[in-house]
Amino acid sequence: MSQKKKIAILGGGVGSMSAAWALTEAPDWQNQYEITVYQMGWRLGGKGANSRNPEDAERIEEHGLHIWFGFYDNAFRVMQHAYEQCRCENLMPGSPMQSWTDAFKQHSTLTAMETVNGEWTPWPIVYPLAGGVPGFGDEEIMTAKKYFRMLIDWAKVNLRDLLVESGAVSWTGFVSLMRMALRAVQAGLATPDKEENIEDSGYIQRFAKIADEFRNAVENAVTKEMNDNHVLRRKLEIFDLLFAMTRGLIVDRVLTRGFDSIDHLDTREWLQRHGSRRTDSSMVRGMYDLVFAYRNGDIERPSLAAGTAVRTLLRILFTYKGSMLYKMQAGMGEIVFSPLYKALQARGVKFKFFHKVKNLGLGADGASIA
Repeated sequence: MSQKKKIAILGGGVGSMSAAWALTEAPDWQNQYEITVYQMGWRLGGKGANSRNPEDAERIEEHGLHIWFGFYDNAFRVMQHAYEQCRCENLMPGSPMQSWTDAFKQHSTLTAMETVNGEWTPWPIVYPLAGGVPGFGDEEIMTAKKYFRMLIDWAKVNLRDLLVESGAVSWTGFVSLMRMALRAVQAGLATPDKEENIEDSGYIQRFAKIADEFRNAVENAVTKEMNDNHVLRRKLEIFDLLFAMTRGLIVDRVLTRGFDSIDHLDTREWLQRHGSRRTDSSMVRGMYDLVFAYRNGDIERPSLAAGTAVRTLLRILFTYKGSMLYKMQAGMGEIVFSPLYKALQARGVKFKFFHKVKNLGLGADGASIA
């Protein structure tokens, strides 16, 4: 028999544990590999590790968030399999978390904070339940064009809510605005598959002109009625954000060039370029806060790539399964890394704690790490 290849996985964070999991998914992996995870301290998890403070009511102490989004298909699939293995092999006896549904609970309310008259005010947003379960089914590879169609379908419903049901615009006024939007549709907006339209500078100019007229008409209609109506103001903030995104996807030809084509721009800069007047809103700030997008942690130095931000926001809004959010019922170390550790150990992966990597270098053959 040929000698097994030795695989050293350095560190016990999410990337390392995911690599170990993927390698051991093959039924005959032990005939090919000997896998060892080296962890500097006594806890797996990297930034997702946690401990409990016995001097403070066993309070969870950790870095990171207790939530996953409902579009995390890959992550949920791994956890579903890990919990199922732990349950079948009785690897966590006595644990209250015997299945992934014990560990992750649906959570549909997201609360943003905003300053109103100099005071912090909560803005609760409830997202409806969707079909499916994250981790189940084939995940569709989403292109910018598919996201764009979702954005347009969402706008059709929510523009009516913003303008008519709020009382800001009559049905007659709403129809007039929709006719204006229809001019953009007839110019090619409804057929983003026509790449010759999207790449044509004349079309881009015509679309931008009509879109800006439509945006200004909506803004003027709503701001006249807004006064202290915070519900209406919040809806306008959402419209402001999604309008700028829609305009930018067309004008910057993202539909054909992909989201990466605008990653050299900061998100706020890109939104302002496409007409956003509310880039200081809690919705936009929340995008930065979510991923700690500040240089050296300085909130005065925000930095968030526009393409990455737009793609992520569209995924959060339009592609979640079940619930938009899933809340962990304990610390991430307990919910995610404990079952992974138990399952991997049972599969035959070795773990070496209190091992610190001091140096990585090329081997004598110049092609391997020693």
